Amino acid sequence: MFDVISVDWGSKRSGIAFGSTENGLVIPYSFKLLTKDIFVILTNEVNNRKTQQFIVGYPTTFFGEKTTISVYIEEFISELALAFPKIKITTVDERNSSKLSRGLIGKSEKHSINHQSACEILKWYLQEINLHKNTFD
Repeated sequence: MFDVISVDWGSKRSGIAFGSTENGLVIPYSFKLLTKDIFVILTNEVNNRKTQQFIVGYPTTFFGEKTTISVYIEEFISELALAFPKIKITTVDERNSSKLSRGLIGKSEKHSINHQSACEILKWYLQEINLHKNTFD
């Protein structure tokens, strides 16, 4: 059912969410996720799901330029590609995902904010592909 995993990578904590390209359903990961453990968690999730694609939040400036963290995201994407060579990786501009998530959840739940940010990134991606699908059908 969930064929897409979204990642909101952070230097200390990361967020993940699961989504379905078939019906657009998106749910956040439920547990605390320290970035140092992300590959263990992703391996477990990929083995338990029919994952076809990773969506990775990519930070840019207001003008679409790279940020200081972009380099770290690119390194993460390279490691992700090595660990899961058969799974497609797509980046999505993550601008304002954390701000939106803090507004929905509150500032105190840092792990939940990261997972909610991964949800928002995935929702944006699924809306975009659905828009294109409906345009050309």
